[in-house]
Amino acid sequence: MVFYQIVWSDSSFQSRASVDGTELVPTSSSKFVLSINASEVSCKDSAMFTCKVVVSGERSGHDSAQLNVVVASSNVGLKDVTPNRKLAYYPNDKVQLECQSTFSTPACLRWCIKGKLKRIFLNIETTMVLILVKYQPVDLVTIDVPSKLLYKRQSFPIGCYSKPLRDGAVISSLSLYKVIDNTVNLLVGAVYDNVTMRTTTVWRDRDFKQRSKLMTANINPMMDATLSIEIATDKVRCWDASTYRSTAQYVETKINSPVALTRKSALLQCLTSYFEPDDTIVEIILFKLEHGILSRIVTAQLDLTSGGFTTQVKWEDLDWKSRGTIISASVFPVTTANITIQIPVNKLRCSDAGKFVCKVSSLGDKHGESASLLNITVKSSDDFAVTSVTPVASNNQYRKGDTLVIKCGGMVGNPPEVPTWCRKTYSESSFSLYTSNDMIAVTSLTPQECQFERFSILEYKVADIDSNTEFKCIPSYKKCSSVSSTRPFIIKNTKTGM
Repeated sequence: MVFYQIVWSDSSFQSRASVDGTELVPTSSSKFVLSINASEVSCKDSAMFTCKVVVSGERSGHDSAQLNVVVASSNVGLKDVTPNRKLAYYPNDKVQLECQSTFSTPACLRWCIKGKLKRIFLNIETTMVLILVKYQPVDLVTIDVPSKLLYKRQSFPIGCYSKPLRDGAVISSLSLYKVIDNTVNLLVGAVYDNVTMRTTTVWRDRDFKQRSKLMTANINPMMDATLSIEIATDKVRCWDASTYRSTAQYVETKINSPVALTRKSALLQCLTSYFEPDDTIVEIILFKLEHGILSRIVTAQLDLTSGGFTTQVKWEDLDWKSRGTIISASVFPVTTANITIQIPVNKLRCSDAGKFVCKVSSLGDKHGESASLLNITVKSSDDFAVTSVTPVASNNQYRKGDTLVIKCGGMVGNPPEVPTWCRKTYSESSFSLYTSNDMIAVTSLTPQECQFERFSILEYKVADIDSNTEFKCIPSYKKCSSVSSTRPFIIKNTKTGM
């Protein structure tokens, strides 16, 4: 295998050019291809280019060609707008000319003067050149750009701002585009990461990135989004005169949670409500996040093959299909577009718990996604048996000063409860919470199927009041005052220590 290395000597070309298609072997068909996208071509690229080839045996050759940058479909107009115009001008007189032009592709304007004695064109300095900027309005986003700016004398700011959201709407991204010859080209985008809960910036145009300074890129998914950049005065280029567009991806999606095992079924829903009657949804997808990868469960797609607006529904996961039922799934009309799946409680699995994601796509600018957790809830036992870790005294008779260790716990549900100690002495009529923290230790959680296992260990020193003391153990959500006296651990008939 033969490799070649590209060594760039001009950073301006390196940032704009591609060498895709270059081949050095075999020598009979070797070629060096340097290509630049039309949107990144500069007027300065008009020049003589020379290609030189060096081969083994000190043989070499070269060839040259002239590259002329031309502007197609242009319309240039020149006017003399000098106040108090004269028939003849003399040295030190000021002349004001105005040149206006429109182009179908990004281009440059250059001022030239032709002298009477020397038939040559010379570049001349200009006192004021205006760059005209336009924008395409979008329903969901406001874009703020100057209508014109002084070339080489003013910076070029661009701001993109989301419009006020409806309740429940979620913004996922905000993007800035440049419209060139009816083609929309992405320049830069701000994307909200649901995992890190931060806004990241993705640049798609190398020239634009090198010349731009990111001022603000912030997405608050439930409130607003802002993306603003600024090109410094000395970095503004004539091809910045163009039409700009900004779009946001956001849609309201909901997933009901949590789901308890005690209910008859689990319901997973993608509900969209941020659409207008004239919008067109093309797809709704319900995913499950598995080991960091989104796995499709159900897809609802717009189908036009039958001559009307219908919905094609497809199960993407056969396991979910075998256990679930599609209650409803439609993309048309948009006012009731949704996916709703029902899973009977007897077919739910512990592995069903986790993050579910809804993604919605439309023909317009309203696209987005939202995620929610599905929780499997298991109720803890109402009370726990108490056992002795240390040897049990005969007839539970202990001496004052004796230390005993007792333990309780077991399956504590999901979310997990904490085993709590309740005590009732001979003189008390009901149990009360016992909280001697320096004598109580709680073990770490151990996963067991859909719930957890946990124990509490109590080290207790017998005192005078323990003539007939009872201990019980309950989950933390219960109150000791409601505990019955069934199955207590009893300390009785205390003897005086010798």
